[in-house]
Amino acid sequence: MVKNFCKKAELSLEQQLAEAKQEVIDTKRRTEDYIHEAKIMLENAEARTKQMVWEKVQPHLIEVLGSEEPSPNLTEDQRFFHRRLIQIKNALEDLGIPH
Repeated sequence: MVKNFCKKAELSLEQQLAEAKQEVIDTKRRTEDYIHEAKIMLENAEARTKQMVWEKVQPHLIEVLGSEEPSPNLTEDQRFFHRRLIQIKNALEDLGIPH
């Protein structure tokens, strides 16, 4: 009788161990799925943010989008601001913001 009980207990422990191992495997898979989904959401949010920034800034950079050379008719102040707009445009490009 004691032998029988020990065998049943041993089987029960083996079954519990197998179930625990499967639970660990399933949890790891779910975690990897959540991480993958979060990375995709982050990439999409980053792309949307960059696009929104570009859409807001683009009208203000319209003068420097076609050519980085200022018109010879610009005043010194206008040349300064033209150079500043080019620097802003370049900084946005460095951040990966499209144009």
